[in-house]
Amino acid sequence: MMPMKNSYKANTIVLIKYSFTDSSDFKVRPALVICDQLDEDLTCLPISSSHKTSSLDFELQTLDAVNFSFPIKSFVRLTKLSTLSHLLVVKKLGSLKKETFEKIKKMTINFLSGSHSLNSK
Repeated sequence: MMPMKNSYKANTIVLIKYSFTDSSDFKVRPALVICDQLDEDLTCLPISSSHKTSSLDFELQTLDAVNFSFPIKSFVRLTKLSTLSHLLVVKKLGSLKKETFEKIKKMTINFLSGSHSLNSK
């Protein structure tokens, strides 16, 4: 019998194992769950402390987090959307305020639709 799958709601921040491009190893990094695919996969956006001076990075503020805090300045990388197995999740960290998640979602949809304006307004 298969073990019960954890459910991760959209807007959950998790620590997840990200594989290197060449699959030689992995690093555990925070990520924002955009969608639980209701199978074995999660659609996520990575959260990084490295800012690429791009309008495609969403800077998180201290007050954006619910039930936890970011230890350092962090950015959601809107162009790095990925689908990962839920088995790679190490643990749940918390979530973002609903308003913050809605801004990120809108900006991600604009990016994916090819919009040149990633303005969250």
